[in-house]
Amino acid sequence: MSANPSDSHPVGSAPVGTASASSLLQDHMSDIFLLCLVAAIVFGYFYQKRMMERKKDRSPPSSKAAPVVTTPVPTCTKNLMSKMRESNKNVAIFFGSQTGTAEDYANRIAREAKQYGFEPAVIDIETYDLTDLAEFTKDMLVFFVVATYGEGEPTDNAQDAYTTFSEDDLEPGLMSNLNFVVFGLGNKTYEQYNVMGQFWDRRLEELGGHRVFTLGLGDDDGNLEEDFISWKDEMWPAVCSHFGKDALAASGALVREFRVVEKTEEEVPLSRLFSGEIGPRLVPPAQQTRPPYDIKNPFYADVVVHRELMPTGHNRRAMHIEVNLKGISALPYSTGDHIGVFAPNSALEVERLAAALGIANLDTIISIVPADPSSPKQSPFPCPTTYRTAFTHYLDIVTPPRTHIIQALVQSAPEGSPSRGHLQALLSPESKEELNRYLNVDYRSLADILLQYPDIRPPVDLILELLPRLQCRYYSIATSSRVSPDTVAICASLTEFTTNTGRQVTGVATGMFANIKPAFEAAVAAGDPASVAFPTMPVFIRSSSFKLPALSTRPVLMIGPGTGVAPFRGFVQERLYQRDNLNREVGDTVLFFGARFPEEFLYEEEFRAAEESGLLELHVCFSRVPGTQRKYVQHLLEVHRERVWDLIQRNALIYVCGDAKNMARDVNRKFVDIARDLGGLTEEDAVNFVKKLRSDARYFEDVWT
Repeated sequence: MSANPSDSHPVGSAPVGTASASSLLQDHMSDIFLLCLVAAIVFGYFYQKRMMERKKDRSPPSSKAAPVVTTPVPTCTKNLMSKMRESNKNVAIFFGSQTGTAEDYANRIAREAKQYGFEPAVIDIETYDLTDLAEFTKDMLVFFVVATYGEGEPTDNAQDAYTTFSEDDLEPGLMSNLNFVVFGLGNKTYEQYNVMGQFWDRRLEELGGHRVFTLGLGDDDGNLEEDFISWKDEMWPAVCSHFGKDALAASGALVREFRVVEKTEEEVPLSRLFSGEIGPRLVPPAQQTRPPYDIKNPFYADVVVHRELMPTGHNRRAMHIEVNLKGISALPYSTGDHIGVFAPNSALEVERLAAALGIANLDTIISIVPADPSSPKQSPFPCPTTYRTAFTHYLDIVTPPRTHIIQALVQSAPEGSPSRGHLQALLSPESKEELNRYLNVDYRSLADILLQYPDIRPPVDLILELLPRLQCRYYSIATSSRVSPDTVAICASLTEFTTNTGRQVTGVATGMFANIKPAFEAAVAAGDPASVAFPTMPVFIRSSSFKLPALSTRPVLMIGPGTGVAPFRGFVQERLYQRDNLNREVGDTVLFFGARFPEEFLYEEEFRAAEESGLLELHVCFSRVPGTQRKYVQHLLEVHRERVWDLIQRNALIYVCGDAKNMARDVNRKFVDIARDLGGLTEEDAVNFVKKLRSDARYFEDVWT
C-alpha cells in the first residue's frame, strides 16, 4: 500500500511536478463527490429494481398457478412484562428448539411448576425482545431451555436473541432483579458441546441476574432424558426454597392443560377443518400461502424427479428426489444449504394407535381447548381438525415415549394391576438401564405399550396433550444453486429395521419418499410434464455454514461416506460450473467416499465424469466386499496422509458429512494423527492444531446422530 502524501512530505510543500496540497485536496473532494453521486444512482437503481421484483412476486398469479392465500405474519405489540402481568404469570419458560425436544422439556417444566404453585408461561424465545427481562421483579423466575445446533450455533428460533445478548453494549446490571435457571441440550459427539446453554447461563449472570440453580447439561449422545430428570429433581427443591414454597407439597398428579371437544359436521364445516397445515392459518387444499417461506410457513413443492440410486433387488435402498421451487425469489438457496421436509406418520401407525386408545372413528372432528376457560394457552396443534389428522400430521406417535408419558400411563392403569406394577418399577431410580432398554433399545412406541397392556386406557385428550409435535426432517441439498437454481435434490437412504419385539419400523420421512414414488410415476405417465399433477410435500430452506470458499482457487478436501456425499455432489457441480461456465481457475477438489459395496457408490457416474474431466481427485473404499479387508474413509485418509497434509499446508478447507457418532469422530482423530506425525507436533499440539482448523473456519462438519 502506497504512503499517504501527508506522511511523506512536510505540510505546505509538495514534490516537484505534483499539485499543491490545497489543490490536491480539492481534487480529492471532487472525486469523492462524484463517487458518492454514482453510488447513490446505482443504489437507487437496484433498490427500485428490488422493489419491482417484490411487487412482481406479490402480484396475482397467472391462470395456471394455484391461487394464493394471504398468511399475515403475526406481530407482538406488547412487551413481555405487560403480557406476563396481564395473564397473571410469574414464571417465563423460554425454549430454543430445533427438533422439538427443548420445547417439550419446557412444557414439562411448566406442568411441574404448576404443581409447586407457580403460574408458568411457555414462550418461544423469538416471540419477544428479551431485553424486556430487565423489567422482571424479584418475585418472578425465568427458565431458559436451549439446544445447541451444528457447530455450536443457536437454534433457528434463538438466533435473534443470541445476537442481541452477544452485544457488548448491554449494561452489566441490566438484569439485576432477574432470577434465572438454564438447562442446555447438546451432544458430546460434537466439538462445541452445549455452548448455548453455557452462553445463556454465563451471560445472564454477567448482566446481573441471579442463578437460582446450577446449569443443567443434557447429552443426547448418552441419555438426555435421564440427564434432564436428574437435574430437575434436584432443581425444584432449590427453586422452592428460594421462593419460600414447600417442595413436598406438590401432589404429583398430572396437571391437565387441555381437554378435547368432539364436534359434528353441522358445527364445523369441512371447509374449516385443518388438514395438515403446519402454521396457524387455514390453507384450503391445493392453495399456496404467501412468502416468506420458513419452518412455520413451508412451501408445497412438486416432486419432479424420483429415481433409485441402487440396483433393483439390492438389500438397501437409496433415493434421489428433486423438488421444484418454481423460481420463487422468496425461497432462494445456496449450495451447501439444508432443506427441511415435513412428513406424515404412516397410516398403519395411525391405525395402530387409534386401536390401542379405543378410538372408534378417526375422522371425528375435534378441537383442543384449555381445561381452564380463563387460560390464554393455545392448542398444541391447529384446530379444529380430526383425530386422523392430529395423529398423521401433528403428533410424534412412533418415537419411544418419554418418562412423563410413562408416568401418565401408570396413573391410568388399574390399581394393583401387573401393568401398573411393571411400569411403576421401570420408573424407579434403580431401573434406569432397564427403562432405557424397554423404551429405546427395543424402540417401543406408545401404541406398542398400550397394546402390550390393554387394561391401560389413558384419556385420549391426555395423550393428545402429552405427545410431542411431529418435527420436520433436514437433508443436505445435493445440487448446486448455480446449476439448478429452481430445483433442489435430496439424497436419502430408506430407514427400515425390525425391533427386538418383532415390529417393522420405517422412517417417517424416508418412508414418505418411498411411498410417493407410485404417485410420481403415475404423474409422469399421465403425459405433458408441464401440466401433470405431481405429488407435493411441504419444504423450506435453512441456511448453512457448510459453504465452498469464496476464492475458487482454494483447495477443498471432502469426506462423505454413504448419503453423506450428498452436499459434495452440489460442491462438484459448483466447481465444474466455475471452471467451465465462468472460466475461473479452480483449486484442487478432492473427495474421499466410502460405502459397504461397490453397488452403493452413489452418483458414481457423475463423480467419475468429473474425475475424467480433470476437476475431481477421487478416493473410494468399500467395507463389506467379500475376501477383502474392511476399509472406511479414515483408512483412506491414512493411506493418502502425505496428500492430505499437503492440502492442509496449502490452506485447504475440510468438509465432513455423515454420521457424527463414529465416522466424524474417527475422521477427526485421523487428522490429529496426521498433524502429529507429519507436522512434527506433540499429541496435545496436534489436537489443538485441528481445533484451530475449526475455529479458523477451515474444518466444517454437516453431521447427524
